[in-house]
Amino acid sequence: MKQPNKQSRERRYDSVEGMRLLRHLAEEGDVDARKDLADRLIKGNGCPFDRAEGMRWLCLLAEGDGRGEDDRMVKEARQKIADCLFGSRSRLADPKEGIRLLRQWAEKGDNWARRELEKQLLQRGASPKNQARGIRLLRRWAEQGDGWAMGKLAQHLIAGIYCPADLAEGLRLLRQSAETVNDEWEAWKAHNIMINILLDPDCEVADRQEGMRLLRQNAEKYQFEVLGRLIDQLLDGSGCEADHEEGMRLLRQSAEEGKKWAQEELAYRLLEGRGCEADREEGIRMLRLIAERDDDDSMARHARWDLAEYLLGENTYPDDPEEEVELLRRFAELGMNWAQMDLADRLFEGRLCKANPEEAMRYLRLAAQADSPRGRDARIQLAGRLLEGRGCPANHEEGLNLLRQLAEEEAEDSEWLRRELITRLFEGDGCEANPEEAMKWLRRLAEGDGYPAKCAQLELAERLIDGLGCEADPEEGMSLLRRCAASGENEAMKKLPGRLIDGRGPAADPEEGMRLLRQYAQEGEDWAMLELADRLLKGRGCQADPEEGMKWLCYLAGEDYWKSNDARKILADRILAEHGYPAHPTDTLKLLRLYTKKGEVKALIKLADRLIDESGRQ
Repeated sequence: MKQPNKQSRERRYDSVEGMRLLRHLAEEGDVDARKDLADRLIKGNGCPFDRAEGMRWLCLLAEGDGRGEDDRMVKEARQKIADCLFGSRSRLADPKEGIRLLRQWAEKGDNWARRELEKQLLQRGASPKNQARGIRLLRRWAEQGDGWAMGKLAQHLIAGIYCPADLAEGLRLLRQSAETVNDEWEAWKAHNIMINILLDPDCEVADRQEGMRLLRQNAEKYQFEVLGRLIDQLLDGSGCEADHEEGMRLLRQSAEEGKKWAQEELAYRLLEGRGCEADREEGIRMLRLIAERDDDDSMARHARWDLAEYLLGENTYPDDPEEEVELLRRFAELGMNWAQMDLADRLFEGRLCKANPEEAMRYLRLAAQADSPRGRDARIQLAGRLLEGRGCPANHEEGLNLLRQLAEEEAEDSEWLRRELITRLFEGDGCEANPEEAMKWLRRLAEGDGYPAKCAQLELAERLIDGLGCEADPEEGMSLLRRCAASGENEAMKKLPGRLIDGRGPAADPEEGMRLLRQYAQEGEDWAMLELADRLLKGRGCQADPEEGMKWLCYLAGEDYWKSNDARKILADRILAEHGYPAHPTDTLKLLRLYTKKGEVKALIKLADRLIDESGRQ
């Protein structure tokens, strides 16, 4: 084979040629090329530094006069310019020019530029002149009906920052801002400031009735913290007349809806008699609900120790691991499900205590008796330990029966448990193999709609076709495989053409298989394009057609998604081999040159990058 000339390979990397190509594309208006060129000139990446020229290209991008730019690209260019001009360590720092550009973009209606300009003019340490200019701009934008500017100006007027304080004018602007601004978060911030002022008894413009009206209005809209604040106001009478009945009604309603903060607040208010009549029994019941949560968050952990304190009548927070384990035993004996599970795990693993599998199994069985999601988790763990003999003597019959019971129940994880039961019965994993029962469960699982059901349908089809673990029924299996593929199941779509072309089924039908493969390729399935190209190039299962195979390979190689990398490697190998080069999957320069002949802009930019970057050398 002809050996490549090393010097000719070195000459393929030419930064001057690459920069010429980038400049040409940028001058024609291509935004990707402008962005790449500006970045290289500013950083000196593959070319000499020319920061002024780089900023010129960035400004062209920021003006939005290129070909194919979008709002996101324009905003990114403007942000990059601002970073360069306002950066304290930037060699291009020029705050005056930055202010000029920001004002120019702000006048064109760019909301980001307005916010950035306000930040630069009114930041700490800014000159009094700039601060006065910032306030004037906010006033002008507010007069033009900008809700954000109204809110910002109102905050300065209320606090008396950079301008004389005017509480009444600030409140007026806040009301207008909340009614005008389109952003819900900005509207809530305006309302929140108003509520704080109106409910402050020491404020000269306090209006409790108006403040409570706004608080109720926002509580209905935003819930969570706002609703919690309304409840606190009603129960504690802070800033308004207390209304215990209304406050407790809202708190109980939120707790019944499953809101965690409401359950915690209700529990402690009932236990302490804070803002309501004390009810120890109801408070402890609510605290138990929090303590038994499956998500095991910090609120639940605190509730467990507090619950123990109320039940055991002492401060029980442990100081060392031994005390903690002993306390867990006391909780477990009181019937607390979370303590039984935690203690069982520690005793199985010997974590912070001496391992004791027998005691651990006792507590795990106690936890498994609970009719709750945590009790179900305990039963799942118990079944696995019994089947595998982990930490206890194996009991295959009991473990399998427990797994059957769990699979019978209708729960979120039932399909996955049926999947595990099927696998164990087919493979004899932790129990005696029973293919007949496994097939019954597999058929039942295949009747569902979820992802495990889709997997079961595909497995059932293949087992029926090949007679794996059951009596073969190729016709039913192929029929099911076709239905799976027709429903859009990706794995079935991949397997069906291959079985038809290669004859791995009841009857070979290469024509039908190739028709399906072409159909999937035309629908944009990358795996189908690659498979079709490979079969046509090699004549595998069909008549060889290198021309059509290369067409599919070239099309796939030109796409942007990850699968195109495989196609590019194969295509690069073939092109390089045809020109006397040894096949090398990582060398795509020839491939990029092929695209430049078609005039594809992205390929031209990539070719320029490869010519400039020394990192591309082989």
